[in-house]
Amino acid sequence: MKQVLLATTFIVASAAAASAATFQFFTDAASFEAAAADVRAFNLTDPSTPLTITGDDVDLTGGILFDVIDQDDAADTVFSFDIPLIGFGADLDLRPVGAGSGIAVSITINGQTITLPEEISPFADGGFLGFITDTAFTELSFSEGSRASRPAETYLLANPVGAVESNSNVAPVPLPAGLPLMLAGLGAFGLLRRRKKA
Repeated sequence: MKQVLLATTFIVASAAAASAATFQFFTDAASFEAAAADVRAFNLTDPSTPLTITGDDVDLTGGILFDVIDQDDAADTVFSFDIPLIGFGADLDLRPVGAGSGIAVSITINGQTITLPEEISPFADGGFLGFITDTAFTELSFSEGSRASRPAETYLLANPVGAVESNSNVAPVPLPAGLPLMLAGLGAFGLLRRRKKA
């Protein structure tokens, strides 16, 4: 029983380490660009850009994204990238129709969704907001924030930029999320079996 408990503890600790991601937040583009080795701008008027935006209320006009996130009738807005990023930023204005719920941001890493620890304030006034993480991602989602009195958020987004992961010229083949855990578990059971024979 003691050995099974030890193996379970090892597997849980491995899972926690695999899903941990750290974030650094920025409120100005210059600091964001200084912290990232390679920053690329995404052109919202060019359909060949490595950025695809999907959502029920997405409207791209003149290089500006106008969108409404509503928990009752609209799906999250999803930003998909053709290249792995370690950061994203843009000029965000959440005041077009007054303060709403704010925006919760999440990224997808190896099939696992991680919500950033900070939301975009419903009072964001058009300035730059961005983040850099230590783990590459290719998908980012905007959903309504936690300001419960307002279940929707309307916003404008312009001048999006991405911090590109080093050596991203070759797209990495993602490791299945369960593979490291399975290998850790098999290794732990192998050690336990070897210990019994000795």
